[in-house]
Amino acid sequence: MSKMPTVKVNGMKFYTDDEYFAAWMWKVDQIIVNAIGFGVYDIGDRMWRDSYDDCSTPEQAVEDLIGDPDDDEFGNWAVFG
Repeated sequence: MSKMPTVKVNGMKFYTDDEYFAAWMWKVDQIIVNAIGFGVYDIGDRMWRDSYDDCSTPEQAVEDLIGDPDDDEFGNWAVFG
């Protein structure tokens, strides 16, 4: 059985062989952590690769999932459903 490819970005492991996607995911994670204190692996499932492939910026992908980071209610949906 082959091992799943991984890329590390600033110490965080992403299960992909695409270093650009991994760097994009790291930025997504940082936006979410800075806003709500949870990371991409702590919130509900999301097809992040679809947003990346659609050329969304990390900020656009986060806003699409859990709202505008400048809004006081940012993240409530993702965390509390």
